[in-house]
Amino acid sequence: MVEKVLQRSAENKPILDEATESFHFSQPKVALYFNPDKSEGTGSLYLTTKRVVWLDDADAAAGFSIPFRTIICHAIARGGTFEHFQSPSIYCQLESTDLYEARFVPEDSNALDTMFKAFSECASMNPDPIEEDEGDFFYDADEVAMNVDAAESAASRFDAGASSEQFEDAESGASNGHAEGEEGEDDDAMVHNAKLQRL
Repeated sequence: MVEKVLQRSAENKPILDEATESFHFSQPKVALYFNPDKSEGTGSLYLTTKRVVWLDDADAAAGFSIPFRTIICHAIARGGTFEHFQSPSIYCQLESTDLYEARFVPEDSNALDTMFKAFSECASMNPDPIEEDEGDFFYDADEVAMNVDAAESAASRFDAGASSEQFEDAESGASNGHAEGEEGEDDDAMVHNAKLQRL
C-alpha cells in the first residue's frame, strides 16, 4: 500500500522505526510519477531496509512511502513510446488498485544502474512471509479461481501499461514475488516473459 508521508526528521529525512529499519540508499533530485504520468514533483529518494520513501523537495509535508513487499516487480526502463512519458527511470509495478505503478526518474540518468542495484538489494531483504503451518491450509475451487483471476488481471495491466517500452534488468528473486526477464532485440520492445509469481 502506498502511504503519504506527512512528517520527516529534523535532518529532513524519513522517520525510521529504529527497532527494525535502517537507511540503505539515497538519491537526490528524483522525480516521481504514478500511473504512469501523474507527476508528484521532484524530491529525494530513500531506500530503507523495509520501504521506498520519496520526500518532496518543495513541500516539507509531502511524500510517499511504499513497503518493498507491495512492489511486485522493478526494472530499469530506458526510453519507450509512451505519449506522455519518455524519461529513463526505475519502473515499479505495485500491488495496488489505484496507484498501480510508480516511476522514479533521477535527474542524473547515470544513477539508474546504482539505483536498480539498491532496489534489488532491499527487495531481497523483504521476502514474502511464510507461515510455519502453511502446508496445512486448504483452498476450495472458488478461492483458487479468485487467485488465478487476480494474477491474470495484474499481468494484463502490466502488459497494457508498458507493452511499448524497453525494460532492462527486470529483477528480484521469486522469493519476494518480483519479475525476472531479459532485454529484447527491438529497442522499443519490453520483456515479454516477465513472470509474476506473487499469486
